[in-house]
Amino acid sequence: MPNGSVVSPLPPFEHFPSSTSGSVTQDDLVRLDKHFCEHSYCSGAVPSAWDARLLSRVPPSPDLPNLRRWRKHLASFSQEELEELEREAMDVDSRVRNKERAFLVALVAVFFHVGLLLSCTLNMRREIP
Repeated sequence: MPNGSVVSPLPPFEHFPSSTSGSVTQDDLVRLDKHFCEHSYCSGAVPSAWDARLLSRVPPSPDLPNLRRWRKHLASFSQEELEELEREAMDVDSRVRNKERAFLVALVAVFFHVGLLLSCTLNMRREIP
């Protein structure tokens, strides 16, 4: 890996599989195998909802060693553990949305107060002879 490069998760899992029919192609499996050569899970070092979602899409015994290792490991998770990964992802999504909402409210408040301050300043200048 080149110095200074950032390792990111597999290119967007929203577009997985790559075929429009929804079936997983051999190219998809090869791409996943390459990803799992350097990463333990879809998002890096810890399991995520992407892993839980992807598990059912990958054949039980793929011919690709890294993908087979990942699948065997994920298959050892209980159904409750996989569902917990999904719940955690939803919790994170809602926290992010709440923070975005709070940021927008704060931004509107700042613009309101700046506008109010400018208006007061202009009115004061008009009153001074």
